[in-house]
Amino acid sequence: MIYEGHVFYGGRASFPAPHLFEIVIAETPEEALDQLKRSKEHSRLLFREDGFDPVSMVRRGRVYEPHGSQPTECHVQPVGEAELDEARRENSSVVRKMLFCYERYPLCSRVSSRQPFAAIGTASGYTMWRIVSNDRTYFERPCGVESQLFTIQRFEGTNVRGCRRRLGQGGGRSTPCCLSPKQPCHG
Repeated sequence: MIYEGHVFYGGRASFPAPHLFEIVIAETPEEALDQLKRSKEHSRLLFREDGFDPVSMVRRGRVYEPHGSQPTECHVQPVGEAELDEARRENSSVVRKMLFCYERYPLCSRVSSRQPFAAIGTASGYTMWRIVSNDRTYFERPCGVESQLFTIQRFEGTNVRGCRRRLGQGGGRSTPCCLSPKQPCHG
């Protein structure tokens, strides 16, 4: 289950659940592959795919980074009868859950290359991509929460060992996680 919003005080379940993929971003394909091999589960960035064009091999989405200690106790809106009953028993509109929390990843302040590379997947099954666009959007919310939309295109380089391997089956997450803005807005 994926929750969005301010999960410390009322995050909402996202239906249908977005497609999430582990991703590493680096200046070169070699660096991306090296980071992918060294990174640990729940410490990697996540790519949330908003759209995919199989003909041009272009993906569009957002990138999130782990936030705080993992997992974190969060307060989310109940989903299903059991959680509604739990909230009623505690005379609350939310339920407490231990979740892996992520916040938006600020690419511009972390990577100096104009078109960095991204490896999506795990060391045993990944694909190499090039970030071709990083667009900023503005959502009408308190505090003006900004988001970055990434456009990535499949990289078909031949000088990176194994860069043509396909992402392994399954791609989904069995552990709950949440996606939230970088800074909670108050008022």
